[in-house]
Order: sequence, then C-alpha cells, then structure tokens
Amino acid sequence: NQGQLAAQSFQVSSQSPIIRIRWKSDRDLTNTTLEWAIYSNNAGAPGSALNNFVARQGPAANEVQEVSIDTFTPASGTNTYWLVCRNALVISAGPFGGGRASLPQGWVASDGGFADGNAYYNGAADTSKDYFFAIDQQGSGTGNLTATASGPVVYISSSEAFTITSSNSYADGYIESFKGKAQKLSDLPQIAKDGMVFRISGSVDAGVDDYFVRFVTTGAPGSIGSGTYEECAAPSIANGLQPDPATMPHLLIKQPNGTFVFKRGDGENHTSGSDTYDYSAFAWGSRLAGDQTTNPDPTFIGKTINNLFLFKNRFGVLSDENVIMTEAGEFFNFFRHTVIDLLDTAPIDIASASSEVAILRHAVPLSEKLILLSDSGQFVLQSDTALSVKTVAIARSTAYNILKDAAPSASENAVFFAFNRGSFSGVREYIPGDVEDNFEAIDISAQVPKYIPGKITKIVAANHENAVFFLTDGDTDAIYVYNYYNTDRKRIQSAWHRWDFGVGSEILNIDLIDTELFLTVQRSDAVYIEKNAIELGKTDAGSTYVSRLDRRVSNTSSGVVVNGTQINLPYAESNGRNLEVITAAGQRIPVTNSQDEGVDAILTANQDMTGVSFFAGEAYTMSYTFSDVVLREPTQAGGLAIITDGRLQIRYGTLTFGDSGAFNVNVTPDFRDTSTHTFTGRVLGAGSMKLGSVPLESGEFRFPVFSKADQVSITLTNDSPLPCNLLSAEYELSWNPRSRRR
Repeated sequence: NQGQLAAQSFQVSSQSPIIRIRWKSDRDLTNTTLEWAIYSNNAGAPGSALNNFVARQGPAANEVQEVSIDTFTPASGTNTYWLVCRNALVISAGPFGGGRASLPQGWVASDGGFADGNAYYNGAADTSKDYFFAIDQQGSGTGNLTATASGPVVYISSSEAFTITSSNSYADGYIESFKGKAQKLSDLPQIAKDGMVFRISGSVDAGVDDYFVRFVTTGAPGSIGSGTYEECAAPSIANGLQPDPATMPHLLIKQPNGTFVFKRGDGENHTSGSDTYDYSAFAWGSRLAGDQTTNPDPTFIGKTINNLFLFKNRFGVLSDENVIMTEAGEFFNFFRHTVIDLLDTAPIDIASASSEVAILRHAVPLSEKLILLSDSGQFVLQSDTALSVKTVAIARSTAYNILKDAAPSASENAVFFAFNRGSFSGVREYIPGDVEDNFEAIDISAQVPKYIPGKITKIVAANHENAVFFLTDGDTDAIYVYNYYNTDRKRIQSAWHRWDFGVGSEILNIDLIDTELFLTVQRSDAVYIEKNAIELGKTDAGSTYVSRLDRRVSNTSSGVVVNGTQINLPYAESNGRNLEVITAAGQRIPVTNSQDEGVDAILTANQDMTGVSFFAGEAYTMSYTFSDVVLREPTQAGGLAIITDGRLQIRYGTLTFGDSGAFNVNVTPDFRDTSTHTFTGRVLGAGSMKLGSVPLESGEFRFPVFSKADQVSITLTNDSPLPCNLLSAEYELSWNPRSRRR
C-alpha cells in the first residue's frame, strides 16, 4: 500500500552498489522498528521494491542513523530511485481490513540534508520539501579513518559517519568500543579525547533518565589523556533559549550613575556617557544538561507571555494555562542544571488544574500563596513545605469572571479584582473564608452597582491607609476610591467616593510609592506627573491641617515666581476649575487669572505677596450625599429588617464634626427647592476665634429637614481649602405606623 510509505527520491549516475543510507528523526524512535528498501521510480512516485526490506530499530531524537541495506546495484546512466521507509508492525486482516500499523513518523524534513530530491508521504509526492538523508555507495566514501592510541585507548575519527564494532580472540569482554553512547557511566574509559560526548542510558527502576556527559582532560584542550566526565547537554540540540532576546521580557535597570537603561536580557554591556557597565549576568540561561525530553524548553516558548511576577525568590511567567518559574535564586534560568537528579531548586513548570480552558492572566503573591486569576476562575498555587517542583500544587478555588485588562492588587490578606457589570464595573475582594484558607470573593460594590462607569483599567491598593484606588475608561478624569476599616477580621465600615481632577483631563496611570499616590495626567496643555499624599494625620509645616487644593504649589515651589501682587504658576488653569491662593496661616487671598486656557496662569492678588508664605492651586468642591434613612427592627433570626409600613418623617439632622472649617448642608425634598444651611466655621464666644487666625472647630451642627425620609436628598459640601471632618450623623424622626402589632 503506497499510502503507508514515507519515501525520498534521489538520483545516481554511478553503478557502484548502494550499501548504506543515513537519515535523521525529530523524535525518539528507539522503541519503534522501521523497514528500509530501494524502490524504482514510477511517474514521480515510488514504484516497486528493487531489494529486500531491512528492519532496524529507530534512532534517538535528532541522531543521524546509519542503516546498512540489502545491497542494490543501480542501472547504468543517471537514474531516479526512491528510498522507502515503512512501519514494521503489521495488523492482520479483520472487519476493518489489514495493513501496516501506521505511517512512519519523525523523518526530519529539511533542505539541509545530504542530497536533493522530492519527498513522498501518505500516498502523495511533495515537491516542496526534502527529507534529511544520504546514500552511500561502495567505494564512494571520501572520508579517511584516523586512529590515535594513548595507553590502552584508541581514538578513531573520520570525516564521514561510520559504525564500529569490536571483538577479541580471547573474549569480547577484553575489549570495548564506544561511539556516542554507553550503558553506564562506569563503562567509559578514564582516558579519552577532550570534548567527546556520550549518551548514558537511564534506568526506569532507579528513576534516572538518559543523560549526556562530556570528557574533560586534565591536559591541553582537544588532547587525549586522563580526565573526568561532566554532565552536559545533548550535542544535537539547541544549547539555550531559541527566541531572539527581543521577544523575551526586557530589563529596566537603574545604573550606578543614577540613569536608567531599558535593554534586552542579552548579557551585553551598556555604555552611559563615559561609564561602561557590566551586564553579563543579565542574560537568559542556557540548557546545560539533558535534551528536549529530559530538560525541555519552558512552555512559554512559541506562546504569548501574559504576565510576570516574583514569588519565593523565583521569577515567574504566566503563559497560556501554565505557571513557569525560574530556578530558585536565579532569575534568568529556566533550565535544570542536571537531569540526573531532580533538585528542589529546579525550575517549575506546572499547568492550572481545571476541566475548562483557563488562560492565566494575573499572579498575585499573598502570604505564603500565589493567587492566580484566569478569565473565569481563581486558583491558588502553594506548597506544604519549601516551594519546589516536587511539592508545588495548583488548586482551583473559585469561579468568578474578571476584567483581564485590570491587574489585581493585594492589600493585607486580600486581593481586589474587577469584573464586568454591563455598562459598569464591579469589584470583588478575594479573602480567606475560614481557618483552612478556603477563599471567597465578596462583591464590595454590591451597594453601588452603577457607581463605576465603563471598564476598570487599573487597581492600586494602599495597605497602610485601608484604601483602594481605581481608574476606569468610562470616567477618565476621576479616580474611584474604596475606603474600609477592619477589626478582628470583620469589616466595620466601608465607603466609596470619587476624586475629580477637572473636566477634560485624562488620568493615564496611577501608582503608589509609600504614602503618596502618583498620577500621570494628560491635561489640555501638557502631560503632568502629580502626587497626592494620602496618609492620615498629615499637616502642613506650622499648621494643624493640610490646605485642600488640587495641583497645589507653594511660594517656594519650582516654577512659581512672585513679583509684588503677581504670581506666575507653572501650569495652565484646568477647564471648569478656579485657581485659589491661601496663606500658610489660613487666609484666603482673592486672585484673578489673566491668561487664556492652555497658557500658564498668571495670577493677580489683591495684596502684595512678596515674602508671604502661601499655597496656590485649583479649588474643588467636596460633596457627600447621605444614604437614605430607614428604620429597622429585630427579627426572630437575630438580624434586622427594614420597617416599610407607616410614614417616616425626618424632622432634624445633627452632624458631629471635628477640626473643621466651613461647610454647607443642602436639603432637597423631591420636587421642591433646595434649602442650604451653612456652618461658617466660627462659633461666637469660642476661645479659638481670634483676629488673624483661621479657627477649626469641633462640635455639632443641627439643621432642619421636615421631609419624608424616602423623598429627600441631604448633601454636605465644602468648596474651601479648609478641612471638613465628619464624625457621625443623627436624625430626629417621626414615625406614624398604619397599624399596631399585638
């Protein structure tokens, strides 16, 4: 059956008998028996056999194998013949017919073979490729055998491939010959040629794979003499990573002179000015032992790298469904140093455990675990003891969808990640649910399902301030903030709020360094890097508070020029914002901006600002809308239920505040006008009310409401740079039930 043959055509013009062929397989065929013969040519395809088939055990991967065939003498002239290979295993006839077990596989297709011709496979010729092969005719060899003796050892070499056997008239055990492989390392001689490589057969019982050794003499390189065998990589495979370093992760290095360099991991040095820095250690590691089977390429080769991370002194990569980590302490090596033993420090390459396709997108170290997130599930990578390839395990924990473009962020013992809510985004908090660390993902945005528009693009958690910051593509001029307070592993308080940075601005990125949130903001005139101090209790020098202004600068800031009543600022006024000046003592200075939009602001004050310590920036309005007021009553189950019957009327509200300036309370009943109640920040008769000072008061502010509880909106605003700290709110209510329970 021609459809069960693999064949390669060739031409000969000599009548010298063909005695031997050579070929190469791309896989290990040592457990497969193949048969070889010479066929005639029949219109560009194999015709009929011209000699007997010869059976031979297949070679190891990428090994050029010699096969001595049944001698065949070509006809005179230039003729085309076919070298044919078939599987030796035959299936007897049955209900499905008989024939060869399968097509022979593995014959390397390459234009780098010894001769040219056409390939033939599965019943059809393929003129686009050649198989790697050679035909040896009797007397056609051009190589010369060279033998060099050193003590009891003879080293034989030739410019062409050859086979060797040995015998002794007394007993075969008196002489041994080795060419490329040995059964045991102890079988090899202690005298050999420097650089010779041997494949040592492994043992299933001992749990040892095949491995390779190279002889290293104690003498000059290339000499024959005494020496030792060192483990090495197979000679026929790539010694290291194949991809160009351009496709591997790149490095951002801070150099000793304070500059940064962004470069490939190619080990090349870098010159900056007159200084040259040695980066030879920053190169991706090579395969120093084994072959593609015993020490394979990491699974990200040929695939997309989805994310990078560090975990337990290993550099890690997410690709497809796999987690790949380097050797412990070696961030550039993804290969084992030895295949004889599986070391605890060896690289780790493990797939996620799921019955569904789970492309891993993000990895977040959390305590002693690595949290892995795919598009539709969460996994936990951990180890009961020290992390190693022997102890590592991945278990699926939960199955929640995520927004893959928003990298999760860890805070304390939790990981925050975003998910899609149609036209809005939601956020889950991934936390251990019990003492056994079974995780659960709580929807912390459930009470505000339509608060964050669009898709969340960035998440940054501030561990020390119990706050999480979010960017979204549906509101690019704002940051959404989640604050929370925990005690005894319980969430006592939480709140969502929004920071507005001016109409028309676009926040490109945010990141946290210590207690400062850094922002990259695209404004109408330029791109700015701005920062926001988020630490609690921070105060300005010589003051008890921080003046609240966006893009705040002081009279000593770079780019600020003071000339009498004129103040030049290093940026333009944002659209929809007003610039304001406040002294360090708290006095608000009226100013006007004489410049057009997009031009650096020039302010004119109503007094001479020479020698005055002040802050200037964009004023904004703080706004807080209180939740609806409801009455609750205990339930038999021990919880609380909302009382829905009757009429609930709010009479008065009372705010408790501390160290606050002025603020307004706006009460807006449905379909009625807003009434504004102002706290001026000054309490008549208070000891802090002195001339030339800005008092910050603490106390209570009572305001009237007189509206039905579910038909009124109560909002507190503060448009001054002075602080406003609300501690609590109370309401006086009137409830008239329609019925009475007995």
